Amino acid sequence: MEKDNKLNLFIIILPTLLCILVFFLPNYVQNLLTLNLAQLNVWSWFTSSFVHFGFQHIFMNLLLYLFFTLFAYFIIPDNERKKFYILIILLIIIVPLITFTLISYLRYIGKFPESLIFQKGFSAISSSSLGILGISISKKLFHIFNKLKERKYFFYRLSGFTFFPAIFIMTWPLSALLGIIILIFWILLTIEITLEISKQYNIHRTIKTLEKKEKLILIPCLFMFLFGASFLIPVNPLINGAVTNSLAHLTGFVVGYVSTYIFLRKAHNEKSI
Repeated sequence: MEKDNKLNLFIIILPTLLCILVFFLPNYVQNLLTLNLAQLNVWSWFTSSFVHFGFQHIFMNLLLYLFFTLFAYFIIPDNERKKFYILIILLIIIVPLITFTLISYLRYIGKFPESLIFQKGFSAISSSSLGILGISISKKLFHIFNKLKERKYFFYRLSGFTFFPAIFIMTWPLSALLGIIILIFWILLTIEITLEISKQYNIHRTIKTLEKKEKLILIPCLFMFLFGASFLIPVNPLINGAVTNSLAHLTGFVVGYVSTYIFLRKAHNEKSI
């Protein structure tokens, strides 16, 4: 287990080291690594993730990535995080690829601003780490209320319990109506889950009996998750190229969330064998 932890933690930290290394490279090298939508090449869709506009840009991206990913890692059960490094490697590849594909398509159909030619930054992957944290919280709740683990789609519904409030926070600046619909759906889902749990548990007593260590981890994780979601979509997505970040953030979050859900389901099934 200690060997697995070392490998996982190394892979988690490795992207931050690459970002720092690239940050100190000469400007002409950074320009070669930046995604230029007007002059595409075969590598910049990937390498642009490690290039940043300045110190504040790289600092915030890496800080959020490390906070979200490490907290998520430590609340996932030990026997289900052995291959966590595979999840990180996949996200570092597929998040930029999917984001680049979406931007290219929107640009092709004329729905992406022509002025936003240069794309760079780790924010899409940082957003995917918030998705990792969200589904990890659901997994922790799944283990707390483990008497219901055999209920059909219980983990699936718990996943929605953390997914939809984050989506509500992100969509509210873009569409109040859509945000209200998502909020209503989340409230109904929360009521349904609470009623099902209350049939098997005294919820208040169960929370009180949690170990102090679990409370100290879970409560900050919930706070960070919702707080982090509020930063993903700016109030005005058209200022200073923020529309690009909005697309990358939302894409990263959803891909990170869904990928981690699949990863944890697979890890749980392997553990059961």
